[in-house]
Amino acid sequence: MADRVQVSIADGSMEKAAVDGIIVNLFEGVRVPGGATGAVDEALGGLLSEAIRLGELKGSLYQTRIYPSFGRIPAKRVVVVGLGPSKEFNLLRAERAAAAAVRAGSKAGLKSLATIVHGAGIGALDPEQAFAATVRGIYKGLYRFDAYRSSPEGSRVERVEVVERNEEKRVLYEKVFPVTKTMAEAVAKVRDWVNTPPRDLTPDTLEEEARRLAEIYGFTLEIIKGEALLEKGMEALYGVGKGSQYAPRLLRLSYRGGEGKAPLALVGKGVTFDSGGLSLKTAQGMETMKADMAGGAAVLGAAQAVGELKPKVSVDFLVATVENLPGSRAQKPGDVVRVQGGKTVEVLNTDAEGRLILADAVAYARQEGASHIVDVATLTGAAIVALGQEASFLLGNDEELLAALEKAHEAQGERIWRMPSWPEYREYFKSSVADIRNTSSGGAGAITGGLIIGTFAEDRPWAHIDLGATVFRDEEAPYSAPGATGGTTASLVQLVLDWAERK
Repeated sequence: MADRVQVSIADGSMEKAAVDGIIVNLFEGVRVPGGATGAVDEALGGLLSEAIRLGELKGSLYQTRIYPSFGRIPAKRVVVVGLGPSKEFNLLRAERAAAAAVRAGSKAGLKSLATIVHGAGIGALDPEQAFAATVRGIYKGLYRFDAYRSSPEGSRVERVEVVERNEEKRVLYEKVFPVTKTMAEAVAKVRDWVNTPPRDLTPDTLEEEARRLAEIYGFTLEIIKGEALLEKGMEALYGVGKGSQYAPRLLRLSYRGGEGKAPLALVGKGVTFDSGGLSLKTAQGMETMKADMAGGAAVLGAAQAVGELKPKVSVDFLVATVENLPGSRAQKPGDVVRVQGGKTVEVLNTDAEGRLILADAVAYARQEGASHIVDVATLTGAAIVALGQEASFLLGNDEELLAALEKAHEAQGERIWRMPSWPEYREYFKSSVADIRNTSSGGAGAITGGLIIGTFAEDRPWAHIDLGATVFRDEEAPYSAPGATGGTTASLVQLVLDWAERK
């Protein structure tokens, strides 16, 4: 969680910070360090310059080197993080550099750190955005999931100071910090949810979390569960989850801060474990399927942050949550189900379940009066084929909404890439026995998967985010522990905050 480390803003200069370690940075190719890095180098008698001359310190992207101070400054160690080529520097790299640096400090056993704001000087980033990126990186880099370890690994950084001598910038940072911290706490909570084993994170658990959020923040909570889904005409959602001991359900948290305006709806896929159903995945394909609820987790995380920040906007947070398991009651390939509102879907592959549960959730959001609908899902492997693990996948039917999502992701240093939604793609998922089918022919699987969901938004402004590529990493990175990333959560919060400013 983000509150595992204390982050604060401090007046002063890096070379005078009384902490275990200070963090400075270096662009690739720089021979003579300047700014705060130069001041620290001078205080150390040219130690960093000598490391550069010897080729030990190159400024390569996310490279970290730790040097002793030899008592020349109050800090015992100096952490230098590489920023890579200056022409490629951006908010994402500022965030990841901050994360890489604090992770290096943590592994070195440093309990207290001080850091500059990465990118606010020679990096030429907007100071406010650079500060937010640095703080995001601190929280993300120090995130650990130790709930299932018999004893935590290594030491933990307890506090980090962001040092700034310019009073005008400090005032700006103090203004930005509470919102950034609130978002970081939500992201950490999402990571906890997604990292939790599927035995302990079930549809029941997500319902409990929704109840907790409703109680804390005064949200209205609606739960449509089990047979009640059929009474509402939600056969698609019910069908996916009926093979599990845990009843399928739709959770809807309603926040009303918009003075009677129709709500924005955020709709998340909450498949707490996806075996593929009767269209069974391979053993390897199931290894990370606890993360198939990451879209739903991101929506609940956004609800937590909105509850804290209380923007003047109305939002519905919907999570369709199920386990997708084989069993005597499980849905079968060839079944036809009716979605809330009347349209029918032929189920040809039970492992294409996300579009089924989201069809009912999106249709319900539309029925309940949402002005705009955004669905968020780990929907397809095809999105990873298209974009690797570098960006989430975006499409939709409304330019204003799509542009707002792109802007929100950019502000939070997260990548998202817009794909076409040409009407010809609808031919790819026509059915001979129902209105549409849940699979497609002709390729473009990530696009058609999203468009199947969009069918049920009808003419309502709608956007689809496939975040399957960005919410979970199998391997450790310099800037992140392996496992859940919490991706897109902060961008959803940013979208809501931006939505509150619309006229």
